[in-house]
Amino acid sequence: MKKSFGYTSDNIEGKGFIDQAEILKYVSQEEIFGLVFGFLPQEYQYVTSPLRENDDNAGCWFEYMEDKLFFRDFGYSNRPLDCFHVVRDYFNLSSFPSTLQFVKERLLDNHNRTLLDVIYREEKEKFYFDIVTRQFLKKDKLFWSPYEISRQNLIDDSVFAVQRAYLYNTKNGNLVKNYFNKLAYCFTEFENGNKKLYLPNDQLRFISSCSNNDVGSINHLPPYGKLLYIKKSYKDCRVIRNQGLYSVWFQNEGMMPSDDILYNLVKRFDKVIVFYDNDDTGIVASQNISDKINMYFPQKASPLWLPEWLNPQGITDPSDFIKSKGKRELNKFLRENEKK
Repeated sequence: MKKSFGYTSDNIEGKGFIDQAEILKYVSQEEIFGLVFGFLPQEYQYVTSPLRENDDNAGCWFEYMEDKLFFRDFGYSNRPLDCFHVVRDYFNLSSFPSTLQFVKERLLDNHNRTLLDVIYREEKEKFYFDIVTRQFLKKDKLFWSPYEISRQNLIDDSVFAVQRAYLYNTKNGNLVKNYFNKLAYCFTEFENGNKKLYLPNDQLRFISSCSNNDVGSINHLPPYGKLLYIKKSYKDCRVIRNQGLYSVWFQNEGMMPSDDILYNLVKRFDKVIVFYDNDDTGIVASQNISDKINMYFPQKASPLWLPEWLNPQGITDPSDFIKSKGKRELNKFLRENEKK
């Protein structure tokens, strides 16, 4: 959220009409959205829509486009809505000028504020990217449903379908990537705005601003539990979670969280299974992570792979397994190995 300071009414030109740029010198977009939502929104936060009656499904969200914050509600409008548009529609105001006057009266008049210190999101020297989202379509269901992953699963995990990405500070400068006719998804539930773009059908399948310390699905864990599965991808992690088990995912086979994060993660569980792909890279990585955990807590962790006889069928991980063999067979395999 942009930082607010004090305000004095003498700084606002006139007592009637005021343009939106002038208002945004004194109050943040988040605060204006707060007039409708009752809280300060965060980017990629799923919420219900106050613009539609009896909307009980949290399928709408907020996102920045450059420095402007928008509300996405495809059930209400195909266009993203800025804070002033949402206020106008929610309070049924007659015009844009009357909307600006409404915001001024609610947030500026009779409040002790000075000029807002406008802090735009700084361009970082390191690589980062922004996305333009879209609603989930039939093609997304066709992709995820063979893995028994539902639209609601994706929403619960803050996964978004993507139609465009803006890549900053790449080796070739700033780039724009369009995915209108492709499958593209973004995992956003990390700290500090880090994100990971998943392009299932591209040669370059992942674009990421995440570090080794960005552990996926960690916010869905209980304080303590009996068993934790560690996976190396969101898709495999969600497949495991849909079996009623606890799981997190690391960024890839070659990335392990720092000692502090790994220690505080695994100490919460009685047993840890590192379940990576049944290939050379996955086998070595799962063994290394298990060894590291067992340095802290002897005999707590063990590696797990699918049987080698599945490899010729192209089945090396849980998502491959459930797609080819079904949920029942995967559940049977997991339960049998938990007893070992």
